[in-house]
Amino acid sequence: MSKGNFLQFSFTFGINTIFVRYKLFSEGFDNTEMHHIEINVKNDNAIPLTKTGYRSEIFPMKKGSILNKQEILEWFYKENGQEQLTLF
Repeated sequence: MSKGNFLQFSFTFGINTIFVRYKLFSEGFDNTEMHHIEINVKNDNAIPLTKTGYRSEIFPMKKGSILNKQEILEWFYKENGQEQLTLF
């Protein structure tokens, strides 16, 4: 993943539309790089994850690792204190 590339998607959480951006934030040292997830809730509605409707997380990952949409959704639901509902 090169700096500046990102995964962007939206989904519905309750009555809220959630917008997600994920990208490489900076190349780190050794075998680590910093990744960034941004969460924006439409109309800045509060949810358990954020009272302002916005949250930004920067975290280390093994160099070359990339989160996929499902992993980001799992993190989102865990941070909201809920399990992700599946239809299967």
